[in-house]
Amino acid sequence: MAASDTFPNSPTATAPKKRGGRLKRWLLTILVVVVAILALGYFLAPVVVRSNWIRGKIVTNVQDNLDAKVTIDSIDFSWGDGIVLTGLSVANPTGFPDGPALKVGRIDAGLSWKSLLTGRISVQAAVQKPEVFVHVLEDGRINLIELQKDKAAKTGDAGGSSKKPDKKSDERDFDYRVRFEVDGGLVQVHDASRGIDERIQNIRLALANSDFGSPVGMSFDAELAGKDGTAKGTLTARAQADPRNAQPLDFFSFETSGFELGDYAALVAAFVEGEKFESLRGHVRGKLAAKPVEQNGARQDEFAITGDLIVSNLDVRGGPFGEGRGIVSKAWTIRPNLRFNPEKKTGSFDGTDVDLGFATMRALPATEADKVLGDSATPSGAVGLVIDVDLAKLGEQPLLPKGTYAGTLQMKLSGVPPTGEGATTLPFGLVVDASDVRVRGDFLKEPLAIADPVRLESRGKLVFGDGLPTTDATFGVRGAGLDGGGSFGMSQDGAYSAKAGIDVVSGPLVALLGGFFPTGLGLEGKGRIDANVSGRLPSDDRSGGLLAEDLPEVDAKLTVPTVTWFGSRLAGLTNEVRLADGKLDVTTPGGAMLNAGPLSIALHAKDLMGDASTLAFDVSWNGGRANGGMVPALQYAVPLLAGLPTNDLKAIAGIAFDATTALKISGNGPLPKSADAVMAALEKWSASGNVELSDGSFTPSPLLTDVFRFFGDQSKIAFSNISSKIRVKDGKVWTDGFELGGKDGIVRLQGSTTLSGKLDVKLDLTDVLSKHKDGQKILAVLGGKLSTDLAGTLWSPKLDLGATFDNALKSALKNTVEDATKGAIDDLLKGKKPDLGDLFKKLGGKK
Repeated sequence: MAASDTFPNSPTATAPKKRGGRLKRWLLTILVVVVAILALGYFLAPVVVRSNWIRGKIVTNVQDNLDAKVTIDSIDFSWGDGIVLTGLSVANPTGFPDGPALKVGRIDAGLSWKSLLTGRISVQAAVQKPEVFVHVLEDGRINLIELQKDKAAKTGDAGGSSKKPDKKSDERDFDYRVRFEVDGGLVQVHDASRGIDERIQNIRLALANSDFGSPVGMSFDAELAGKDGTAKGTLTARAQADPRNAQPLDFFSFETSGFELGDYAALVAAFVEGEKFESLRGHVRGKLAAKPVEQNGARQDEFAITGDLIVSNLDVRGGPFGEGRGIVSKAWTIRPNLRFNPEKKTGSFDGTDVDLGFATMRALPATEADKVLGDSATPSGAVGLVIDVDLAKLGEQPLLPKGTYAGTLQMKLSGVPPTGEGATTLPFGLVVDASDVRVRGDFLKEPLAIADPVRLESRGKLVFGDGLPTTDATFGVRGAGLDGGGSFGMSQDGAYSAKAGIDVVSGPLVALLGGFFPTGLGLEGKGRIDANVSGRLPSDDRSGGLLAEDLPEVDAKLTVPTVTWFGSRLAGLTNEVRLADGKLDVTTPGGAMLNAGPLSIALHAKDLMGDASTLAFDVSWNGGRANGGMVPALQYAVPLLAGLPTNDLKAIAGIAFDATTALKISGNGPLPKSADAVMAALEKWSASGNVELSDGSFTPSPLLTDVFRFFGDQSKIAFSNISSKIRVKDGKVWTDGFELGGKDGIVRLQGSTTLSGKLDVKLDLTDVLSKHKDGQKILAVLGGKLSTDLAGTLWSPKLDLGATFDNALKSALKNTVEDATKGAIDDLLKGKKPDLGDLFKKLGGKK
């Protein structure tokens, strides 16, 4: 009992009561400290944010990710208004013009703390006078890209992150209220390499919703302007999206009040390689809109895209169209009506209407679209487009050579969009029909007419994936003398191959293309083209396009039908063509006969796409009969054929020339890089060979009558043999060792003819004069030799034999008997027997 009596009075009995008191005091102390810290933070936070230390930290962090100087004028903070930042500027990187790449006048950003306490987020931000300056240097570098070029190295993420994004949740909670505004924005683009200096100014942008979770609306307004700030047009966009929906877009619209194409000529030219535009005018205005399709009040997965775009007073010439060519129109109307399902990847063009004046475009009905595909194994659901071209209206455009055109051209294009998850295959079909085509014009010898229809068809599939689309297609052509087809394929790495086998029936082809053939050219019989082509289209990383600089690899055989040319006949010609590694070889394996004489041609070109491309050739023709149609080429080696109308195709058929020919010539030289450089390239060519004409005759030009005064029949010069060595050098065809003649004497010739036709030839008539009665006596007076100059051009030669005689006699007789010789020489040139009595009497000679 003693123990129990003492337990209430022990020290341990009062310990719990004392610990409880201390705990309360500690909790109270901690609460006071926390409140004091929060109060201190509440009052100190604005001071700290406004401090230079915080501003310096922000500038340093930004500069660590950009290669440029960053400045901020001030940063302010208040619990009621949020953060205010003024005077943000990011300078251009090194090598670019002095000045900013980005400027922002003021940024206000705030968060509703009251809403945050209730678990909702309400944010707002306003940006005033943001200005972006884009500079493109001559070498193609862009300032905004250069600002970030070392970011990967600094972050150690040069290869990019391999982390995959988390799978999207099916929940679409959106408990936010947002408001974001931009006022007075500017984007200025200066491209020094292309002469572009344009602005989008007075940019006003607003993103906002009216309440927590409600749809977000977007409005965008801006002005198109030039360097001086003068407005050229307006841009307006409106949209609304509800993030809670599976298809969040409620609607989107884009509209422009109109702008002139001419104001953006430099910008358009930047995307078009080649010649400059001669004119680029037109006014563009219109509106495009997109929204989900609704059916029975329920939103579908399909979108409808509609609009109305009008281009008025269009005048575009030059550029890719070529000199003097282009398109003009009072008005183009483009009214799309597209349906597109992004989930199923299906769509349609029903209701689309495009009218370009000379061509219209519209949707193909589903049954016709399936028919164009032409493969019963292909599932239905094809969409297609048909383009109808009115050649009469097209002929009124400066796009085609001047003339009159009639007929129709129709193109039908059809495809089946990929369906289902991961689908990548697009079957397609193309059919082009031409009918009742008629063309007249000065550029045609005779009118062109296609009475029978001509059809080109192609069908296949495209498979999309990494790299280029894989292609597998066939094609065929029927009509106008062509009958055949082939196949084409391409892999993802750009490797392609094609095969073609086409019969060429000359009769219908001549009827079709006869207006394009030179006068006198005709085709007879049937030929064929067999070809295999392969190559690669490598990707251009800078532009995302395809390089056209790599030549394909080609193996082909061309069997040419009989060709006739002003009485000449080429038959049995087969060309074997091989193109590989920048080299081109064209050979005739044998069997070709030109006017009953075997013909052999070989061409060898090297480095076709390089700066030092060359062509070597060998031509051999032996035993064939040459005629007037070959005089244009023979004139260079036989200048005595000068003066004949070889520059007039209509007159060539009237040239009287006939001879058995042996020709052999080989040479080489650089290939011209353009049409303007042809003569400059030919001046660097060299060639050598020989030509021999036998058992022939020709009617000389009246301009060279003096040369043939001593021949018996001056209207038709007969010869047993003409032979000459040929050299081509320094832009001239040199003739050496040329002899023409027979019993009436031999004319010897030596000199050159430029490739442009200028003559510089010396004629030796000594032997011809010696065969003439009293010719030896005249030669004795002349010093034993008579020569004269043949000048002018191949088409207008100049020769004055009378002046040659006069000058020779004056030199020989020193003008002592000029009067006595004049009458004799005049009689000689007229073909009369001269009275030389008085001449020889004064010379002391005998008759």
